Amino acid sequence: MKNIEALLERLREADPSKDWLSGKIPEGTEFEAGIPVAGFLFEGLFIHDPFLSDCGGFEADPVKDYGLSEAAVEILRKERSGWSVSAG
Repeated sequence: MKNIEALLERLREADPSKDWLSGKIPEGTEFEAGIPVAGFLFEGLFIHDPFLSDCGGFEADPVKDYGLSEAAVEILRKERSGWSVSAG
C-alpha cells in the first residue's frame, strides 16, 4: 500500500463506524513482513484482512462477520489485489 494515510482516510469516509488504524504485518505470516496495513480492532484483535476469519484459517464475509460497509469492502478488495505473498 503506497500511501497508508490516504487509504485510512478513504476507509474512514466509507465506514465511520470502525476505528481505522495502521499497523505492520508481523513475521511468521504468509504476507510480506513489515509492510504497512490498514485495519480495525474487532473483539480485541487487529484485523487487517477482513476476508479471513480472525484466526486466519477460514474465509470470512467482511460485511456479515465484521460489520464492514460495502464501500469499505470494495476499497479493501482493490487494495488486497496488490498485496504480495511471500514464498517462504
